[in-house]
Amino acid sequence: MEVEAMNAPKQKDYTRVFSYKAEDLNVHRLVTYNERELTEFDILLRSSWDKAMQDSIMRYNLSDTNISVLPGMYGFMILENPKRFSDRRKPENIQELKQPFDSSKFNFNKVSPKEVLFEMRDANRGTEHNLVIVNVSPITYGHVLLVPCVKSSLPQVFTEDSLRFAIEVVALSKHRGFCVVGNSLLAYASVNHLHFHGMYFDHLLMAMSTVGEIALCVLLRLLLIITSASYLS
Repeated sequence: MEVEAMNAPKQKDYTRVFSYKAEDLNVHRLVTYNERELTEFDILLRSSWDKAMQDSIMRYNLSDTNISVLPGMYGFMILENPKRFSDRRKPENIQELKQPFDSSKFNFNKVSPKEVLFEMRDANRGTEHNLVIVNVSPITYGHVLLVPCVKSSLPQVFTEDSLRFAIEVVALSKHRGFCVVGNSLLAYASVNHLHFHGMYFDHLLMAMSTVGEIALCVLLRLLLIITSASYLS
């Protein structure tokens, strides 16, 4: 893994590039609940996000958020964040599950350069312009938008390559609370431009259980097999 700095970037070039390889993915390790180990990826994401908060890039801070856990075997979590609803950008009017991308509407090609934390590249697949963008209306700590192939201007419909990217981002972190999630159109996705959400939680979610992590490890190992085969072909 390495972070590359670009000198005097032109418009739509990104000042930092995080480059990674298949061997950087953490696929053989089940972390324990109390462990908070940080990888190079975690350190870059968290430090960039902290600086964005200090520079008032976000529309609000997280001082009014509150997390409570419901009793019961599933441990459902309630996260109260009133400013997420009152201060966020007005969502796009979504009418279809597969609504075509509309360049006239807000999309991630239009974000301010200061909102772009860094670009991510798989060293073996070349330049893809996968961006990590700070969510200016964060749900919780470290909330970012993961935008695969941003210049392709794809609608919010998950693709095989985008899901591969999302899984790889999870595998670049060793922090137990780091999550990558996605919601489709008509499931509260407010921007019709292909993206996922990344964020950190301190509460152990059901998907972070041992069973969930074993399933993730299996998926990651299959991903490595498929990736290795594609590199060799």
